[in-house]
Amino acid sequence: MFPSARATLVIALHAVVLALIAIFVAVLALKQQNPFKKHYATMVAFLIDVFIYATIVVLSIKLEGFAEEVATNISILLGLLGSELLILIMVPILGWICLVLWVLFLFFIVYRLISGRNRGPPPQKNPSQNQVGIQDHVIIPRPAQQDYNQSQGHAIIPQLAQFQEYNQSQSQDHITIEMTTSQDGPINTEKRWISVYNLWQEKFNQVCHRDVDDSLVFQRIKLAKQDCRRLFITSVASRSNLWALIMNDVIGFSDQVYKLSPNFLPYEWIKEHWNEDFHITAIAGADNGSSLVVMSKGIQLLNQTYKVSDSFPSDYIEDMQKRGYFITAMATSGSKWAVVVSKGAGFSSQYVRFHGDLSDESIRAWSDHGYSITATAATADKVAFVFSRRLGYLVHNKTLSTSDFPDRQITANCSYGFYVSSICYGAPTAL
Repeated sequence: MFPSARATLVIALHAVVLALIAIFVAVLALKQQNPFKKHYATMVAFLIDVFIYATIVVLSIKLEGFAEEVATNISILLGLLGSELLILIMVPILGWICLVLWVLFLFFIVYRLISGRNRGPPPQKNPSQNQVGIQDHVIIPRPAQQDYNQSQGHAIIPQLAQFQEYNQSQSQDHITIEMTTSQDGPINTEKRWISVYNLWQEKFNQVCHRDVDDSLVFQRIKLAKQDCRRLFITSVASRSNLWALIMNDVIGFSDQVYKLSPNFLPYEWIKEHWNEDFHITAIAGADNGSSLVVMSKGIQLLNQTYKVSDSFPSDYIEDMQKRGYFITAMATSGSKWAVVVSKGAGFSSQYVRFHGDLSDESIRAWSDHGYSITATAATADKVAFVFSRRLGYLVHNKTLSTSDFPDRQITANCSYGFYVSSICYGAPTAL
């Protein structure tokens, strides 16, 4: 998972816009001592444009969801318009060409925003008879104090970051949980490794360790970081009380802490690091009840909470989704489930599917509707996949199911730009 990708892109776009305006203002100052004399109307329009641009940039920081996305797009358009007004003064012909391109870009942005709101999930071959959808979306204020319910096994800690969400079609954000089975049924009863791969344009290093004993976990991490200091853990899993670690030299994480705990999960340690602006980015549970928790800095989240349950916590997820939370990590320990939900994760809607058809064709259908796999976890008899619609960009997925740890498959997929985003070990599924 790369949760800060959109925030980084928005910052980069604003930096480009401001650089263009600064360069053109400097060039204009050199060419004309007082451009207001000859181009008074255009310069006034430029000043008004820059003022509105700055106002909307500040406003977009405080907005949420779809409103934030619209404000961000408007601010970028206004920033580009400001630079084009200056070009119009210096080189009129080029300025008019740029204005025509700007209008075309405006239509593209409007079309993308409208089409993004109206696309639902792909039609399923076997519609689930057990679906739960959120009909009303309620955003509650961020709690002023820590809200923790020990009896329920979860916690909510306020964090400072951006909150991005918007209502789906018919103004309904929702998580739908589908208890489905594959048309052909499970391929066998043997537990398998299930790996999810994301397609990325940029190349980066990915290091995988498997069958790591408790006593060697931190040693393996330390050795990997000696070879590449910017390696961070992005996914963890467990088989037979041994651990698997996936590490990337990810741009976006600034710091990371991790803990092996005999408990599933270590609340006090998590709470301590929440208060230090870390967020849970990867978790795994072992058959003996222990857990491996990874928390990272540098990601754009507002709040985070988790739930440990003897079964998949559907009601809890639906309740938290009403408050603006989406699933960002999952793990199992025996038959227990741990689900981490976060506010401001950059998702607009989610579907949780158990088993079901997850062939390449099925995943492409989800992708065509703007969804990609963002989390997965498995027990001995269930595999859960979380499909999320991201704000601003789409990541293409592929999945593999193997009886052995997919060393060769990971290496082969890296050469085609597919990198492991999540991995788990559990029940077989139709892939």
